[in-house]
Parts: sequence; C-alpha cells; structure tokens
Amino acid sequence: MFEISQLSIYRPIFMMQILCAEFLFAWNLPYRSKITLRIIIAAVVSILISILFPIISYSATYSSFMFFALFVVSSLMMTFCFKTKPKDIIFCAISGYTIQHISQEIYELANSIFDISDKVNFSFYGSESFKSEAIIENFILLAVFFFFYFLMYAVIYVFSYFIFSNQMKKFDIVNLNSGFMIVATAAIILLDIVFSSIVTFSIPVEMNRPAVILLHVYNILCCVLAIFILFEFPKRKQLETELMVSKSLQEKERMQYEASKDNIERLNIKYHDLKHQIRELRKSGNSSDGFLDELESMVDTYDMEYKTKNLALNVILSEKSAICRKNKIELSCILDGEALDFVKDNHIYSLLGNLLDNAIDAVSPLSEDKRSIGLVIKASGGVVLLNIYNRYEKSLAFRDGLPITTKANPDMHGYGLKSVRNIVSIYNGELSVSAENGIFEVSIAIPQIKTYSKT
Repeated sequence: MFEISQLSIYRPIFMMQILCAEFLFAWNLPYRSKITLRIIIAAVVSILISILFPIISYSATYSSFMFFALFVVSSLMMTFCFKTKPKDIIFCAISGYTIQHISQEIYELANSIFDISDKVNFSFYGSESFKSEAIIENFILLAVFFFFYFLMYAVIYVFSYFIFSNQMKKFDIVNLNSGFMIVATAAIILLDIVFSSIVTFSIPVEMNRPAVILLHVYNILCCVLAIFILFEFPKRKQLETELMVSKSLQEKERMQYEASKDNIERLNIKYHDLKHQIRELRKSGNSSDGFLDELESMVDTYDMEYKTKNLALNVILSEKSAICRKNKIELSCILDGEALDFVKDNHIYSLLGNLLDNAIDAVSPLSEDKRSIGLVIKASGGVVLLNIYNRYEKSLAFRDGLPITTKANPDMHGYGLKSVRNIVSIYNGELSVSAENGIFEVSIAIPQIKTYSKT
C-alpha cells in the first residue's frame, strides 16, 4: 500500500504542479491575511497528503479516485488562501488542473517521440514497481531529465498565465453562473482525470508509436479546446450582455433626446414670448424697471445657453449645464458644433451625456473650488477631437482600458464609458482614458467622414 513506486514519487510532484497552476489563475482573486504563510502551509499540507495517500491498486478506477481526491485537497487549500466565492475557487482549480494536464500530455508526447523514459529508465504512469537502480546508474541523466521536465512546465505555465489568467482580470471571467460551472467542472474533470486514467491503464505495451503519438495529440487538443470553451463562453456572454445593455441604454437615450429636444424647443418659444411681453411692459410703463430687470434676468438664466450649429450638442449641453448650476459646478466649453455634423444626433446625445454624467458624479463630492469640468470639441486635420477632463480624488482601478465603477452596485453601473466606446467604434474612432495628477481625462478621435446618415 505504501511501497515506493514511480506513481508514489509522482504524486507529490503532481501536487506541486497543480498547486502552482491553480495559484497562477487565482492570483488576481482577493486573498486572505498573511497570504505568504498560508501558501507555505497549504503547500506543505498538500504535499504531505499526496505522499501519505495510499495506493491500494494500480487501476483506472482507483487512479481516478486518487487524483480526484488530490484535486479536492488542492481546491480546499486555495479556499484556505483566498477569500472569494466557492465557484471562483472551482474555476481556478479546474483551469489549473487542465493546464497541468496539458503540460503532462506534452511531456508524454515528447516521451513517445524521443523515447526519453527509456533513455533514463524512468516513467511516471502505470508502473507498480520502482527501479531504484535508475537513480544510481543514471544520476546525471536523470538530473538533466528533471531539469528540462520542470523547465517545460514552467514555460507552459508562464505562457498560459499571459494567455488565460490575464483574461480573468480583463473580463472578470470568474463571475460565472452556477449552471455553466457545474457542467464545465464535470466535463473537464472527466477529461483530465477519468478519461486520462482509462487511457493510461488501457494502452497496451506493444501499441505502435504513431498510434500513441496521435492519442497524446488528441488528448492535448481536447484539453486546449476545453479550457478555450471555459474562458471563451463566459467572455462572449459578458460581451453580449454589455452590448445588449449598451444598445438598450442608447435607445432610452435616443427617446430621452427626442423628449428633451421637444421640451427645449417649447421652452424657447415660451422664453421668446416672455421676452416680447417684457418689452411691451417696458413700453407701456405699467411695471417698475427693477421688477422687469429681475424678471428678464430669470428668463435669460433658463434660456438655452449653447447655440452652436449642432442642435443635439445644444440640447445635451443645456440639459447638463442646468445640473452643473444646481451643484455649483463650473462647466467650461470650447465647441465647434459643425465638427460633429456627420454624427447622428442620438449618438451625440448619448456620447456627451455619459461623459458629462461621469464628470458631474466625480466632481460633485469635491470642495466647491475643485468642481470644474472642461470640454473641448474641435476639428483638426480631418479628425474630430473631443476631450473632457475633470478633477477626481478617489483611487481608480482600470480594466480593459476603462475605469472600474466605484458605485455601490457594479452590476447596474459601469456601462457609461462602454457605451461611449461602442459609439466611437461605430465611427472608426479611438478612445483613451487617463487619470494622472488628480485629473481624469477622456480623449476621443474620430475621422471626419461625411458619409454617415444622420437619420
């Protein structure tokens, strides 16, 4: 049960490999206090369990059970180190296991092609006895073998981290629904553990080399496909959700623009009538000049302040400037309304509405002397340049080039700049966001092409 065999030696090696892979994926998750000490404890406990785990029989059934049990131990150790939801831990665990399994299959493929294990008289899988003379007779060769073996794992792990693990941070992939996680976990565990064990213990010794090579290639491709689906499906679902929400918001903003435009047009008519009546009252002399001056000042305050040659620009700026006045925010604008003639009115309303809303939210909590927003729209060299900047004091974190919302319910917020980015992309423009020295700035550059329909 506890005799020394190649499989018994492989178990602690396997445990170190899977822990390293799982922790690579989990590193972006929030971790518990004294994380370094916790990682050391987790590694020691996991390796001891893997060493002491009994080998009752050399069969596919028991091998599947053993490796599944070690997988569960590694998952529990991640829970010990990271403070997050169980499904996030499972996601990182199965991702790590799959990368470990891909690495092992690549080794087995190289072994089948170059006869590595025959040259060092050593193999990991399926052997009930351990040939101790291999250590003595081939010490140098075996040391070189292990060096390149672990180097191969290190290269694959680092490559996988940059390809997959960064995607988790970029797209918040661990935020998956439970149904998908259950199906994905079951499928990948079957692939990584059960099917692998069945194949390992079922391949006859005399099986020809091309067939073994094809078998390992097939297994690698299956694992790569599995982890691709594991990452790609939630990423696509997230992007589809964001696009759907952005389109819904843009439609609401389009309707809001139409309503605001009508309201402002009616108000302008009323303001014009009131000014005419004030002039008539001055002529008749029926009211004091002081009263008429005060009344005229009130009318001028609510008249449309922005009279560029772009109606949509006038509407959104008049609407947001009223909010700025109410919150004692200084809004400074340098505007070329004609530069946006080729952009649809509802897109202008949505674009500037989201940008100004974000700026207003950012400066409202600041002291009054810091409540300022700057907006510049101009055309230069066939490109429309739009810059909006404001002060900020809260620390900002970025994901995919955009700041992560700091509002209480992130599921219901954070779509403003994504909607802006979608609109900019429609016109083949570029968007950049920066936050330096207490100034938050959004810069947009859109080619000034006159082929877009305004309808």
